[in-house]
Amino acid sequence: MATSNSVPRRTVELQLPPMDQRRLLGANVVRRAATILLLAFSATLILGIIGGSLVSVRLTVDASGVLEPVRVATVRPAQDGLIRRVLVSTGDTVRSEQVLVVLDSLDLATSLGVLLAQQDAQRITRAQLLAEVPVDQQRQLAQRAQADAHVVRAGATVLDRMVSHGLGRNLDSLTRAYVTGTHVNIDVALSDLRSAQADQLTADAEELRLRSADLAVAAQDAKLRELQSTIRAARARLARLAILSPSNGVVLTEQVERLTGSYVRQGEQILEVGDPASWRADLIVNEADMHDIHRGDSVSVEVLPLTALKMPRLNGVVDAVGVTPTSPGGGSSAAQLAPSGSYRVLVSLDPTQLREIGVSQFRRGYSVTGKIVTRRGIILRLLSDWANRELRRQAARVPVT
Repeated sequence: MATSNSVPRRTVELQLPPMDQRRLLGANVVRRAATILLLAFSATLILGIIGGSLVSVRLTVDASGVLEPVRVATVRPAQDGLIRRVLVSTGDTVRSEQVLVVLDSLDLATSLGVLLAQQDAQRITRAQLLAEVPVDQQRQLAQRAQADAHVVRAGATVLDRMVSHGLGRNLDSLTRAYVTGTHVNIDVALSDLRSAQADQLTADAEELRLRSADLAVAAQDAKLRELQSTIRAARARLARLAILSPSNGVVLTEQVERLTGSYVRQGEQILEVGDPASWRADLIVNEADMHDIHRGDSVSVEVLPLTALKMPRLNGVVDAVGVTPTSPGGGSSAAQLAPSGSYRVLVSLDPTQLREIGVSQFRRGYSVTGKIVTRRGIILRLLSDWANRELRRQAARVPVT
């Protein structure tokens, strides 16, 4: 059996030939440059770590939108009508209960004039009734007294004729039993007595009529109250034709002078009056940035049309964050201009700052830009939070097997 001897392999080490670095051109320069770069990088890293642990920064989201008053009161007519006059213009300062618009009132004013004339006529009639009552009462009393005197005189004449003809002195018995035509003188005296008694009855009837005069005055009073109620209703309708400002503020509606001659219905919005003391920014934010914005975040707002006046940036706070995307044609001016899929963020501006700088130049719809401070803190902490969020986001995207 043949055996083979194993021969150990020799390991050959490859090495560069020794060189004298002093003889190489620029070797020292390269070595020193590398050392300097390493030291500079290390120093920069150390300074960055120190700065990142000490320096505080703010993370912001840029947004654009419009300026608008916080409180806006709508002006609506209380009844249908044709606008006859508009007494204000866009941007005018108005006070509460100031007349802004007047509706056409010709028909109602004519009706009110007729009612007032009827009321005057009723008052005159009532005054005449009241003035005639004392005169009629005096006349009735005199008529009664005259009738009573006539009865006494006629009775005495009859009694005298009875005695002259031997018929006794009982006047009542004679008047009941006497047959007309028996004695001419007694016939004349009895007819005069009966005429006097008829005058008494007439005076009594006049007294009853005068008592009913109070009822006539009461009827006139009832008619007057009815007319006065109708007049109050007409005046109330006439007052509603003057449309008043619901509060102090500034007229916001554009081109209000064009309302003249138009027909409006009850409850239809014709004007808006905004409170000039409080304003807010209606910002539009991209949906990608919405998760970083929260209620209470600080905001710095710039009013673009007033930049030339060197107006400072306005301080504000996020007051509301939209929970649904905006849609074209939405209610606010900003929403109408917003691209699809964006969100509204309402920012309340600092009222103290507004009072200091004055807001007389503010107009609804002015373009604004805003920087929303979403986070603030030291750099290292913010980087750490960002890295953690990214890791969680990437982990959420990995499908579970």
